[in-house]
Amino acid sequence: MGEFAKTLLECAAGRWTPRTRMEVWEWAEGHVVLSPRLSRFPGPLSLTHTPYMRGEWSPLWAYRRYQHIDNIWAAQTGKTMMLAITVLYDTEVDPGPGMIVYPDKVTAQRRSRRYLMPIIESSIPQLIPDASECFQILEYNLVPCSWVLAWAGSPSVLAGEPVKHLKLDEEAKFQGHTEAEADPKRLAMRRLISFGEFANAFSCTTPSLAHHPGWRDWKGSTQCQYQVQCPRCGTWQTMYFSREDRRWFEPESGDAWEGGIRWDRDPALTLEQRIASAYYLCENQACAMHWSSALRDELVAKGRWVARNPKAGKYASHLASWNAKWVKFSEVIERWLASYKDENARHDFLNSDCAVPYEVMGKQADSNELRKHILKGYHCNTIHEDVAAVVLTADIHDDHIRYRVRGWAPDLTSWGIEEGQMPPYFAALDNLLGSRTYRGPDGAPVPIHYAIVDSGFRTDEVYQLCLRWAGRVWPCRGVSYLRELVQYSRQYVQSDPQRGCPLGGAMVLINANDARWKDLLFARWEVQPGASGAWYVEEEASKEYFEQLTGETKVEEKTPSGHPKFVWRQTHDNHALDCEKMQMIATMAFQIAALRPPRAKQVQGPQRDNVNPWTGRDIGQS
Repeated sequence: MGEFAKTLLECAAGRWTPRTRMEVWEWAEGHVVLSPRLSRFPGPLSLTHTPYMRGEWSPLWAYRRYQHIDNIWAAQTGKTMMLAITVLYDTEVDPGPGMIVYPDKVTAQRRSRRYLMPIIESSIPQLIPDASECFQILEYNLVPCSWVLAWAGSPSVLAGEPVKHLKLDEEAKFQGHTEAEADPKRLAMRRLISFGEFANAFSCTTPSLAHHPGWRDWKGSTQCQYQVQCPRCGTWQTMYFSREDRRWFEPESGDAWEGGIRWDRDPALTLEQRIASAYYLCENQACAMHWSSALRDELVAKGRWVARNPKAGKYASHLASWNAKWVKFSEVIERWLASYKDENARHDFLNSDCAVPYEVMGKQADSNELRKHILKGYHCNTIHEDVAAVVLTADIHDDHIRYRVRGWAPDLTSWGIEEGQMPPYFAALDNLLGSRTYRGPDGAPVPIHYAIVDSGFRTDEVYQLCLRWAGRVWPCRGVSYLRELVQYSRQYVQSDPQRGCPLGGAMVLINANDARWKDLLFARWEVQPGASGAWYVEEEASKEYFEQLTGETKVEEKTPSGHPKFVWRQTHDNHALDCEKMQMIATMAFQIAALRPPRAKQVQGPQRDNVNPWTGRDIGQS
């Protein structure tokens, strides 16, 4: 062999090294170094805190075996760290041009400055060129290869030069494609074509909706899930929250499954005590062992990944938040309970904790389901013995007035008393307020105590009605800009007989967050009969009444900037729904929960003349 050939081989031996046979997670624990800027555990990386990144069928195992890898993980489970590991691995072990795509430019800049640049500096400083202009926020020109940071709203960047390695961070939040351009993910995937079988795509995302990027790739993939083994019965199982999230993975399991994160529902316990009682219930009914968060940590450390469809050509994994050791069962339950009456919180819980798509469920009422609230044997125009206040609400229109009368107990259980439609004359409302009475439990007549009237239409006439019944009838209007449920404002009306306003004076105007009160009404319909806060309907309620209760649907729409928002859209007449919504508002405006229960009042003996029979307070009391 000639001298030139020997010299060439010696130089090549010094420059080229065989590709490592280590798995990616093994390589990471030997080469990745965490900066104190990134982690509370600085120094060489240890995956003991995230054991689900190790092992066969884990995402870092699949990285050397699949070209397309999608990871649908809950928030705060280590997605960003896992993506950064693949960037470091590609740079040192399998270099080639790469691109990382974020939902928007701000996120790209923040992740680069606060995460990627520090971990590159601490893990592979020898691969950073001396020239500072080579290591910029949105472009890393490293010694072996270059990385470009792009975002979903930048088609010119996404459609640029070919790449070998593609990373997609939070792709479920990608927005901004138009008819002239493909959606951001497909646009970015085109850049892999030139590298053929040597290219790969790795994505990490928290899901949003079923048709958004991320979850739509789950079907047809390997569908890998993390399992733990019960220490008592030995059953291997994926930890689900409840049937709410399990149905996405076991649609044919029916109601036989009993497991998930549970808590003590004893009504004698405080909310804090119920949250603190959270545990995980083994799905094996013969075992039914309760796992604490501490025991969960031990089980996750010994867990395994299982592929439901191992022959699929694309890899996808799913991981819920409670697999992470820093997420306690009690925290999960606290977030779930907070989502009961807040649809946006429910959306966030399903996405960020359960890592499943959100669906608008229960936001268009079913009239047949609502009929289940009819109380057998309870008839209109009668007052239940627990009623402390009778409330009228009216929805005003040009050709009619829709009204609803309900009786309320202090625990916010309510009974329908009367519903109907009257001619569009306010004299009819005056007559209802002035002379209408209902049969009380002892046979005595009971009048309407309070009323709320919608002032969004025929406002002057509504204000005149409220002035005629000052303190007893309040105007109300729905607004969309409020952060709180209600806002009270002082409304002054000037007398103007020529304009049909003979009365003048001040009144309280209720400004109500229309969307949130509808959410609360729909939540009230979920309360089971017999429970505190139940919502009952009289037997004579009309078919039209039930149909109007289904007159609106809550849907997801996009803001001009492309972000999702939830709005109520009217599908047909919704006048009865508006009346029932104002009934809910009345519970806060008139402080129904502070009223004394009628039965408790009767126990105290004869009624005194100087005591308000509905509040139990002395009339002269301040």
